[in-house]
Amino acid sequence: MILLLIFVYICVVMSISIFAARRVKNLSDYMHASGKYNLPTAVATTFASWFGASSMLAAPAVFISRGTSGVIADPYASTACAIFLAISVAKHIFRSKVYTIGDFYRKRYNSTIEAMSSFVIVLSYLGWISGVITCIGLVLDVLSGRKMGIPLANTLAAIMICLYGIRGGMWSLALADCFQFIVIVSGLLFLMGYFSHKVGGFGVLVGHAIEQGRYVFFPDHSISKLLLQFSDFIGLFIGLIPQQDLFQRIAACRDENVAARSFGILSVIYVIMSNVPMLIAFSATLLAPGIISYYTKIDSQLILPEFLLSQTSLVFQAAFFGALFAGLLSGGGTALLAPATTIAKNVFCRIYKNLTDTQVLFISRCCIFFLAASQLFVTLIAKKSIYSIIIDSYSVTSVAAAVPLLAGFFWKKANSQGAFLSISLGFISWVIAKFYFLDLDLPSTLIGVLVAILGMVIGSSMPTVRCFRVLVYDGV
Repeated sequence: MILLLIFVYICVVMSISIFAARRVKNLSDYMHASGKYNLPTAVATTFASWFGASSMLAAPAVFISRGTSGVIADPYASTACAIFLAISVAKHIFRSKVYTIGDFYRKRYNSTIEAMSSFVIVLSYLGWISGVITCIGLVLDVLSGRKMGIPLANTLAAIMICLYGIRGGMWSLALADCFQFIVIVSGLLFLMGYFSHKVGGFGVLVGHAIEQGRYVFFPDHSISKLLLQFSDFIGLFIGLIPQQDLFQRIAACRDENVAARSFGILSVIYVIMSNVPMLIAFSATLLAPGIISYYTKIDSQLILPEFLLSQTSLVFQAAFFGALFAGLLSGGGTALLAPATTIAKNVFCRIYKNLTDTQVLFISRCCIFFLAASQLFVTLIAKKSIYSIIIDSYSVTSVAAAVPLLAGFFWKKANSQGAFLSISLGFISWVIAKFYFLDLDLPSTLIGVLVAILGMVIGSSMPTVRCFRVLVYDGV
């Protein structure tokens, strides 16, 4: 029965997406809704895309075992990033007036930096897409009583998110995400009230969580553990900024004040709502400890859905899985649309300079299919947790794209040579530290960010090196 309700819900969302596609008349409509988002729409669409696989399944699983110390990246670094965007960066992005983040790198630096950054950004989205497909597939398999199997479930997941974003682009996401924002918030608050009542009230539930050390951010004060936590935090804090979907949502706002205010409001809503599924999952330790002990050994990501299926009626299950699929579809649609537009605008349009808007639109939609298919294959062979997949995807942009972007906004001396060294050295040092020096006390993401900063400062301060003048000459 619950699968039938989910199917009906998906059909409703797809119908909204198809209806919204009628407003797409040109490339501007598809990529950033022609800059017509008002404040409520901007808040709802960004929240619905951020609040997905990590918030609903991955973070609660980590929170049960490690508390807030294990989820310092998401939601807490994400919230800090939203505040930073509201204070300063969102207005800079809006004023840049570009279709894609790659366009900004070309305007501020040159086409070499545009190509390098576009590659890095597309690479980072592959992890996000994999995480969403894995999460939807996991839930579909659980709801089918393990009869569907992960390969078929993941295939259906890839088809769903592909259909969700391919028709109307940012207009589809706007209408559907506003609807899904209501579903996510109302569904989770409804469940929070139910489980709080079962344990004696919201204060009692939070009190138990505090007593058991779940809200201790730094339980281990050793240098290595603190550096690891700081690395996770800084990786997501700056890794969220150089993202194509972020640029598209800011560009879709009516003006820069709407863009800035939307992230200020988002930061409050996001940190509150992200704690709701974590507390619901924690209530399982009080109401159904057997489920915790059993699924911790198998897959802790199954704790929350299995807890809901075994302890609640159909109404509460529909509320949770409706909210879950709302977040996953929004995140999945965003994760496909953003790299697809980057590839179309910053790769194909640079190779074939006379493409029309209609042709670029067609290429973007083809890229969505290709990205979904390729990442479906990855999910079938990968064995990593959803949380680690998503954190790794943001590590890529934090070490190889964030420093040139922020330097481009805030440092007048930043030039193409500095950006070239920052991207290349930051990425290379991260790869070496992550895959070849696993026993280092200094985390790979932190190494990559520090090297990227050094590369930017040294490269921008020194005379142009003759041997790669073609690569780093400004304005090329």
